[in-house]
Amino acid sequence: MDPASLTLSVVGVVDLCITYGKRLVEKYQDYKNADSEIFELVLRVENCWLRLETQLEFLDVIEDSLGDRLRTHQGKLLEVLHTKLARAIFELDRVTIVDEHGGPMRDNGKIGFKRVKFVVFLKDSLTKTVRDLEGWRDRFDPSWWLILRLKNPSIETQLGSLESNRDKSGSLTILKNLKSKLSTEGGTKVPSFEFMDEDAIFEVSDDITTSRPRLAFIKTSGRDVIIDTAKCDPAIEPGVIMKDVQDLARILTNADPSRFGLLSCHGVVKYQNPGENPSAYGLLLNPPGEVIALQSLRDFLEENPSEISLNERIDVALNLARAVLYLHAFHFVHKSIRPENVILFRNGNSGLGTPYLVGFEKFRLDTTSTHRYGDDLWEKNLYRHPHRQGIRPQEDFIMQHDVYSLGVVLLELGMNLTFVTWPDGRKERPVPAPELDISALIDPKRPSFGKANAIKQRLVALTQKKLPNTFGQKYSEVVLSCLTCLDQGNLSFGDASQFEEDDGTLVGVRYIEKESPDASNASYSKLTTHAGLIVAS
Repeated sequence: MDPASLTLSVVGVVDLCITYGKRLVEKYQDYKNADSEIFELVLRVENCWLRLETQLEFLDVIEDSLGDRLRTHQGKLLEVLHTKLARAIFELDRVTIVDEHGGPMRDNGKIGFKRVKFVVFLKDSLTKTVRDLEGWRDRFDPSWWLILRLKNPSIETQLGSLESNRDKSGSLTILKNLKSKLSTEGGTKVPSFEFMDEDAIFEVSDDITTSRPRLAFIKTSGRDVIIDTAKCDPAIEPGVIMKDVQDLARILTNADPSRFGLLSCHGVVKYQNPGENPSAYGLLLNPPGEVIALQSLRDFLEENPSEISLNERIDVALNLARAVLYLHAFHFVHKSIRPENVILFRNGNSGLGTPYLVGFEKFRLDTTSTHRYGDDLWEKNLYRHPHRQGIRPQEDFIMQHDVYSLGVVLLELGMNLTFVTWPDGRKERPVPAPELDISALIDPKRPSFGKANAIKQRLVALTQKKLPNTFGQKYSEVVLSCLTCLDQGNLSFGDASQFEEDDGTLVGVRYIEKESPDASNASYSKLTTHAGLIVAS
């Protein structure tokens, strides 16, 4: 299909979806007061549609700025939405009594319907509509936030002219606030930013034994925060470090934890002796509500592996993939994705809790020059791509290296065990789990040549041979795609040269289209969507 025809078809489908969505919501309004369960379901439909309508209307305006590949992907998603909305309207009309004008017949002001079956049908219809709309929204959201990576001035112009009364759901306002902090070159603007003094913060907890972040509170306000400290590397220009910290803090200030899997930022502490350059910075992250229990994913995997249900592990995998996707959409790389840097907040009702990605000790803007330096700790190298291991990594860090790290964590989570263990209660160096079978490979006496690739091949073998038996084939395919995302023989993401696309969306869209996840399994479907799209970053 040529670009002109594609544009017309996408615009037409957007208009149809908006028309059908409004019509469906109006029809459900007539039955809103049937009973309390139907009332709640109608409210969920209204709430979901309010957000989708706002996003679709804006998509209609900026459609020409999306680029062919992302536009095609959005068009396919919109066709699915159109079909679901049309089917819901048809099923509702099928059991509604209509008058001679085709409208619903009213008896004393009430809608007429085939009463014997209608109430049961309406609840089933509403339940399916809620499931369809919320499921579609979850599939649509990752590519929606990739708009942040598009470098088209017309998008910024449209967001700049946005009137607050047009954004009924808040989605555009969040997009506008985040986009305003990203320049057209992919960097960030630098408004004034004040650092807090380290004396204003009091750390109160060492409960997260394997993680750098700590519970703390601000003395002047008594506000609880999570302090995530990153030491300054003397090899990097202090001004570059400060700017990256400021930029990340500004972005996280607008982060919605429930949506992005990233904690919002309250402020930054600068650790600095008089007359010297800063030695470290501490991001002050807001806990998502009252903190009942707090621990890292590493702690939980080490202590309670048998207590983690399949559904909980899928949710953790989904939230972690989502967090990486959005961090990349914000033009940042993490560089330290490991279970130690996934914090679990438990509210007392769930065994595992809600995960959030933290540990921004090595982060940087994706446009900032990278530095080829590292360490030779096997427990950290395990989560690094072979080309990024050791004292002097072979390659500059790119976002696909985060994807590889994510794959290792997803493998660990799927096998329900910790790959790194401390037999003596952390009094001595950690050792690899027996299932890894890499003790000989990490022996310091062994020549380093080929060691990194041998460990990677061991992880790939576990993914292919062991993981499907414990977590299923679909999850295993996602993990394998992450671990092999930079392999020359892996055609999932297109040609290697396409990693250099200007907006960073092409490869991820191809990944999603290749996977075509089973829509009947919502959790796997969303996980594949997020894991695929982060490769686009």
